[in-house]
Amino acid sequence: MNIWIITVNFGDTAPTREFIGSIENSFNKKGIKVFIADNQSTRKSKKDLKEIKNNSKLSIKIISYNKNIFYWPSIKKTLKNNIKSIKDYPDWMLLCNNDIAINDK
Repeated sequence: MNIWIITVNFGDTAPTREFIGSIENSFNKKGIKVFIADNQSTRKSKKDLKEIKNNSKLSIKIISYNKNIFYWPSIKKTLKNNIKSIKDYPDWMLLCNNDIAINDK
């Protein structure tokens, strides 16, 4: 099963770190692709998100936006810009905040 998870980071990356950790503990990592839209990216947020990506076994793509384009527009732009790069749609797509935890397998 292929799942795309698109979430939005704004400022503090700690919720994103916890969210990624909850995904890693709850899912079989195969077939999961995570997109993190980083609104109003800073040097620190880029560094922290890169560290999260490098320490994860998930397939993670970070998309940085120079300004805060807000939640739904960043989800839409991230989806639109990445859907073209694949040949098949995922079985499931989860669009969600980064301040949640997934605790159920």
